[in-house]
Amino acid sequence: MSEMASLTRFQGRGVTLDCPAGWRLVDVGQNTGTPIVIIVTAPVTDDGFVPNVVLSDDKMDPGTTLAQWVPASAKLLWHVLAGFHLIDMVGCEVAGQPAAWRAACYAYGGRPLMMFQWLWLELGGRRGVTATATCSLQAYRELEPVLTGIVQSYRRQGQQP
Repeated sequence: MSEMASLTRFQGRGVTLDCPAGWRLVDVGQNTGTPIVIIVTAPVTDDGFVPNVVLSDDKMDPGTTLAQWVPASAKLLWHVLAGFHLIDMVGCEVAGQPAAWRAACYAYGGRPLMMFQWLWLELGGRRGVTATATCSLQAYRELEPVLTGIVQSYRRQGQQP
């Protein structure tokens, strides 16, 4: 895709993402007290929304499997996102790890949004990584491949492509 031809590698806390020209890194600091390790944003779209990818890295309870974690995290989304509607969920791979991908829509500030989310375990299941990409419902067809490309570029520091 031509939007991904010119890439900028952004580094967060221990991870990198490759983004198209025009995207920017949001400073999340070194010790925010949250599991968020990197946020990247696109330029404002014609409909006034700023597409973004937020990546978090959580400590997992010993023995937690992807099959346990994914449905538990979905329950949280139904409680915190107004009008949350799961559209699809499938297995996939990110950074060489088995992962789950889901697409959903919800409303924020009266605006319909599309969310694409990838979840996978790393470091022997000790870390749960979530990449959440959000864009307006109006722009999702154009942006979904770009957002997917960004997430698929994910690397933990020291990890080879």
